[in-house]
Amino acid sequence: MYTVFQPSPVYFLIDQVAVTLDPATANPFLQLSEDRTQVCCGEKRQKVLEGAVRFDRAACVLGKEAFCGRFYFQVTVGGKTSWDVGVARDSVTRKGKVKATPDAGYWTVALRNGGSLMAKEANPVPLAAGLGLEKVGVFVDYPRGVVSFYDVANMSLLYSFTSQSFMGQLRPLLSPGQREKGRNSAPLAICVDRPIT
Repeated sequence: MYTVFQPSPVYFLIDQVAVTLDPATANPFLQLSEDRTQVCCGEKRQKVLEGAVRFDRAACVLGKEAFCGRFYFQVTVGGKTSWDVGVARDSVTRKGKVKATPDAGYWTVALRNGGSLMAKEANPVPLAAGLGLEKVGVFVDYPRGVVSFYDVANMSLLYSFTSQSFMGQLRPLLSPGQREKGRNSAPLAICVDRPIT
């Protein structure tokens, strides 16, 4: 049985990866920054090339890079009322309604209604932290079948999916949520800062 431990931030320095977002996978309503490290939901559908790799209904975008092994990345989530952050199997279905759970190849945590944080298991698991969360760290230990989420402010563990079977490479996944009449217009941003040691 794999036990999830409380890490020192130094531990993640070895496994932190650079992540950019893949515009070819982005839902047509999503807007990416020029450097492809930020995403927000726009007011209008953009004219983009349709393709098998693009999410057509779910407001999601995948990272350009796919990974195996151990890797870690951070996402700035502050100022938002709704979002999803995590990883997805490279081969996930991107058309129609997405069931973002592990059995469909998604391992994510999500914020709803400005403070309701949950892990998206088959039956969603409510999590204590939500209000005031600024940055989320995502750590994947592929060989051990673990995806863990941390509050970067103090590196406290938010949730871990354990004993998972991944089958294929994994890619970071971000969903900035709907705009909610401007209340949720802030972007999700890949954070390039190193964890505080």
